[in-house]
Amino acid sequence: MIRTIILEGVDRTGKDSIRHEIVKQSNGKIVVMCRSYISQIVYSRIYERHINEKEYFDLIEETKKRGYEYYILEADLNVLYDRFKQTNEPMIDIERDINAFRKIAKELNIKLIDTSIKTPVELAKEILWIFL
Repeated sequence: MIRTIILEGVDRTGKDSIRHEIVKQSNGKIVVMCRSYISQIVYSRIYERHINEKEYFDLIEETKKRGYEYYILEADLNVLYDRFKQTNEPMIDIERDINAFRKIAKELNIKLIDTSIKTPVELAKEILWIFL
């Protein structure tokens, strides 16, 4: 079975950087995706889009049973503010979004990973070893 990792979280938490490192460190033997059903639920709640959440929860549970690994990335608010400034991206309501992802993490029992201090290389290594 191909190991599949799904990285979720607010903007600027390092999803793409960590994805790149996981693929690199695994020599391309692991499939890594950024954003999936969890983001659909979170942003539907934030922007009051009405979706059938049960269908998404069922899909998440089904993929977890098949071995998919979900991780929600987060970071300290000040770190995220700095990252937004450094990339000249429009500011979002980071605190609101982090809280929404934390709530989903709790509902689905998904590990939160703080990307405030460690590098993408270190975080990729940590994720790679979680289920080995």
